[in-house]
This record gives sequence, structure tokens and C-alpha cells, in this order.
Amino acid sequence: MGSKKIGTEKLSYGSCTRIRVLIFLVWDKLKVVNFYNGWFPPTDGRRQKITEKNSPSERQNTMKSEQSFSTDNDISLENLRAHFEEAAKSLRGAALGQFQRNAKQVFCQACYEGDIEKIMYFLEGLPTYFDWLSRDCLNDYKGISWACFGKQFDVIQLLALRQGPDVFLGFDFDVALEVLHQARDEHAPLQHIAFDEWHGRSTVEAVHKVAVRENDRRLIVSIADVIEENLDRLFEQIGVSG
Repeated sequence: MGSKKIGTEKLSYGSCTRIRVLIFLVWDKLKVVNFYNGWFPPTDGRRQKITEKNSPSERQNTMKSEQSFSTDNDISLENLRAHFEEAAKSLRGAALGQFQRNAKQVFCQACYEGDIEKIMYFLEGLPTYFDWLSRDCLNDYKGISWACFGKQFDVIQLLALRQGPDVFLGFDFDVALEVLHQARDEHAPLQHIAFDEWHGRSTVEAVHKVAVRENDRRLIVSIADVIEENLDRLFEQIGVSG
């Protein structure tokens, strides 16, 4: 597209260490979406606490709603949609925590089975009240990990392409380069990498861990292009040249 591509082969394994501080100093200039904004449900009047003022019928409906979600991970898309629409109207307060855990189980199951329609509903089709849950599903590493265990390569790429670089790459660029090396070089051993916990987790790390556990290089190969594109774009924006 006319932009200069920064070849990753020109960056040694240890070279990224020297630019980590620079990355942190200019990270705000990258205009990366802060996925933690709005992480929790709205705190206005819509998010009321469940108190004794709630009627017994409302409490009973809430209990039934939670039970049906927690015991039916194979819920159809139609029923799932109806379930969320009802929950958006009536579910409030502490019950949202259990609802979130149950919903995430359904999302992870969809990732494991490669149910694209259901995954897209979680990412784009939830009621506005649950926008925070859509972000949670996208950025939580459990969903993409289960997609890896299910060998759902389309789902892995779908989630990876939608994530921001702070979630997908994290901040340990040495790790990203090493995973890219193991993906590109078929003679490179697929082996454990000493992840630096100080830099936090990343999707690249999550996928690589499953690849090593399953001894399946295809998992990291499926995200290799996304790794390279993110690194190239990142290094260009901070002014690193070959």
C-alpha cells in the first residue's frame, strides 16, 4: 500500500528489549482502544441492586434465567437471543456476576465447536446493555484458548484480527518475535518460552502455550500473519526502521 514494510528478519530476538521503554512512552500516540473502558456494566439507574423491594416473581424469573444458562451450553442461537433480551430488562446487581460466568461458558463452548454465528452474536449482536460483555468475550484469552483446543482455525483468526495490539501482542515483543520464528521456520523446535509475567499476558502467549501442549504448530502458524502485521505497524508508528 506504499508504506515501508519493516522486515522482522532485521530485528534480532533481543533487539525489542531496547525499545520497550520507548513503546511505553509513546503508546498513547498509537490511539489503541482501551478495552477496559466500560468493562463493567453501566452504573446509572439501569444497574440497580436487587433488594427486598424486588417482587418474588422477579426474583424467581432471575433464578430461572441463571439456571437455564448454566445448565444448557448447547442453547440455540434463537433461545440465546431471547435469553439475553430478557436478561437486559430484568437482570441487575450481583446476579450479573454469575450471569457473566455462565454466558462466558456458552461463548467458550461456541469457540471450541467453531459456531461462528453464535460467536458473532456475542461479539456484535448482544443488547446494548451487554456491550461490556462483548468486549470481555473478545479480550479474554479463554475463548481463543478453547478455539485452539478445538482446532478451530477460522475462529482463532477471527478473534485475533479483531483484537487490539495491546491484547493480541501484549508488551513483550521478544516473545512475539520468538513465536513468529517458531511459526515461520518449520525446522525451529516448537518449545516453551519463558514468558515475562511483568509484561502481562497476550493472545500470542495463550495460543503458543496450547500449541506446545498439543504439539500442533498449525495453531501459531494460523496467527503468524497477524503477528507480523501488528509488529510492522507498531514499529512504523514508533519510528523504528530497518
